[in-house]
Amino acid sequence: MKDIKNTTTDRLHRLEGQIRGVERLVDQNKPLPIILQQLEAASAAIRSLVVALIEDRMIAKEDGAVTLTPEEAAWIKRLLR
Repeated sequence: MKDIKNTTTDRLHRLEGQIRGVERLVDQNKPLPIILQQLEAASAAIRSLVVALIEDRMIAKEDGAVTLTPEEAAWIKRLLR
């Protein structure tokens, strides 16, 4: 099983490809709905990555305790709004 670092790197590479694809669509003057659809897909991939990173951080403790720094907690609170 891959660890979170490798999984994150893989996801980031896929996201990079998605964004390059959006750039090509813009360069080719494709219709706005097509561009927006691809941006939404990239946005969903980013949200999925955020959830995976948060989950990994929260279950990383052996005793089950969740310990977040104030900065981490603030970021999570902001993302959940």
